[in-house]
Amino acid sequence: MPRSNPESSISNRFDFHSEDYLNRPRVIYAPGSVVYFAGLARTPWYTKCRKTVLYGIVVENYTDGIILQMIEPKDTRKIDGVPIKDYPAASEWRKLPKGWSWKTNLVPQWTGSNNIFLDDGIENPKNLSVENPDNILELYKDGYLVNVQDNDHCTLNSEIDNRYGYRIVKQYNEYYQPFVSLPWRDAHDTYAGAKAIVEAEEAELKRQSELTDLEWSVEQIEHDIDRWAFFFGKTEQEKEKLRGWMMALKDLENVETRVANGTFEWKYFKNKRWSAPDII
Repeated sequence: MPRSNPESSISNRFDFHSEDYLNRPRVIYAPGSVVYFAGLARTPWYTKCRKTVLYGIVVENYTDGIILQMIEPKDTRKIDGVPIKDYPAASEWRKLPKGWSWKTNLVPQWTGSNNIFLDDGIENPKNLSVENPDNILELYKDGYLVNVQDNDHCTLNSEIDNRYGYRIVKQYNEYYQPFVSLPWRDAHDTYAGAKAIVEAEEAELKRQSELTDLEWSVEQIEHDIDRWAFFFGKTEQEKEKLRGWMMALKDLENVETRVANGTFEWKYFKNKRWSAPDII
């Protein structure tokens, strides 16, 4: 069943059950060193909600986080020998080719690769691995890894006009963030540390997928009760009282809850009005 977004001042990432996360010791990373973290994959399109291991170069440490210069494999695409970043934003207008139809591919083919992950498609003659921070720094020094802002993240498309013919234009469909402000608890000095976070989150998603609608709803309700108790200093007895009241509701799998307006609120999915249990 769908759930609404929590409406409270706390981040959705806050996990009351993750003492390891909250109690992680603070580490000051040297500027110029490599830091790994679990971040959202940018490609392919169907995995944009999926996390992967990302990495960057430390620029500065602050009280609550780290500034990273994001790096990625160099975009080696060329069109007729011209690097993609030097290709014009719009080519000259040209006549449509003979036999043209809407199925005709007018976009020139490039050589090279713009894969943002270091793999067999990226020039890497030393066969170095990004799992090793020293390898990353060597690839960065040699120019195989570059600052995100130094790559041209365009795609090419054709523009057709019934007076002028066609031309090739650059399009930019996504914003590639050159710098990241990373909470220090999310930073890892090893690839394995960040990979463990990715794997743990994926395992949790798979566990959730095996729940029944009722089990899922109960978990969400209990999670919001924990948040309510945390924010407002409620006792275990008060938590159990609220939990018992909620568990007595009919059609529990169709109930959603939130912590908002200074209290705990609930409603059925089909209803618009939220209300607080009369026992709190």
